[in-house]
Amino acid sequence: MNFQITSTVIFFLAIIHTFLTPQLRVYSEKLSRLVKSHPEKKERYYFFSEVIHLLSEVEVVLGIWLIPLLIAFTYLRGWNETIAYLNSRQYTQAIYITVILVVIGSRPIITFAEKTLEWVARLGGDSPGAWWLTILIAGPLLGAIIKEPAAMALSAILLSKKFYPFNPSRKFQYATLGLLFANISVGGMFTTFSSRALFIVADKWEWDWIYMLSKFGWKVVIGLTLSTGVYYLIFHKEFKNKKFPATLSALEKDEAEHPTPFWITLVHLAFVALIVITSETAPLFIGIFLIFLAFWRATSFYQTPLHLRSAILIGFFFGSLIIHGELQGWWIIPLMQDLHYFQVMIVSFALSAFVDNAIVSYITIDIPYYDDLKHYFVIAGAMSAGALTVIANAPNLIGHAILRSSFKGKISFLALFLGALIPSLTYLTLFWVFQ
Repeated sequence: MNFQITSTVIFFLAIIHTFLTPQLRVYSEKLSRLVKSHPEKKERYYFFSEVIHLLSEVEVVLGIWLIPLLIAFTYLRGWNETIAYLNSRQYTQAIYITVILVVIGSRPIITFAEKTLEWVARLGGDSPGAWWLTILIAGPLLGAIIKEPAAMALSAILLSKKFYPFNPSRKFQYATLGLLFANISVGGMFTTFSSRALFIVADKWEWDWIYMLSKFGWKVVIGLTLSTGVYYLIFHKEFKNKKFPATLSALEKDEAEHPTPFWITLVHLAFVALIVITSETAPLFIGIFLIFLAFWRATSFYQTPLHLRSAILIGFFFGSLIIHGELQGWWIIPLMQDLHYFQVMIVSFALSAFVDNAIVSYITIDIPYYDDLKHYFVIAGAMSAGALTVIANAPNLIGHAILRSSFKGKISFLALFLGALIPSLTYLTLFWVFQ
């Protein structure tokens, strides 16, 4: 019991640390400026600036708090049991997220996705407003095919190119970010393999794609259209007189000067497909990824640098979350096991905002006497809450990493919560009313 309490205290300290990262980043930047204004103390200011900058990186927070967790684990349970626990966790999804982010972020894939979605955006005049609607509706629905991490990466990259450069109001910035996270969280609920929260329970509960379509899929379409439409009506005036700049971005210049041969794009798409298909078998998709890296190098004339650093950090975050989160079953199971149907959904919703929806769904597998309807409400609550915080759904960190520069390097988690609240409650209401 001592270790269980200790592990939970450490986990909640890590969550608190996560929510403090924007303030830590501001303080790091303040120290960085002091390096120039106080050259006599530049070494000290530089050292502390870099240390606090590391502590302000959302991607490494949970990894940092693994240090006291593993020390406590070893002290209270012994080294052998600590190693046994670490070896018993399933890290395939964390590795997959790292790999798919690198491949999805390559120039041929981004260019292909942009050109494909442009066909849809042209229905609205190829305007910034049409692109906004296309990305936030079509992008999340791709999660049913290419999984949530890849859908988040593509959607966030396209928003960084087609929306955020127009300097929307602060409210619209966060409304869009919250809507993106909410739509991605539920957008893949047509299949059981779109997210880890669904995949880990589908076999146990005997859910298939027919069940997903009948119980969730059509409600997702209604909620996604309704939420996105409401936000568009609220902020549509901000799209007036907005036009894409005549000057091209660096990527667009590269594509104009050296167009990617179609066969290279086809090969990249094949790599994405193979990695998605083999996503549950790490030796296979890692091998495919190594071949991709060789192909990328051989065709570097038509490529841009790969985003290896951010992909590795995000994979590290997810792996750390698995280690921390799966130790929380000792209090989550007693909390949820005697609840009524509505209470199951609400508690699942509240927990998923802070514990990660995949962790909540995984832990509830072990709750006895849950019938099919309670299983439905666990997932309904967990997936609806996937946008409320950056740690509520693992792909959120991908969007956070890609779009952080569009928020001048600092995303307010309170503003994100408020931006995501309306679509999250919309999905929750639909899942309850049409149970």
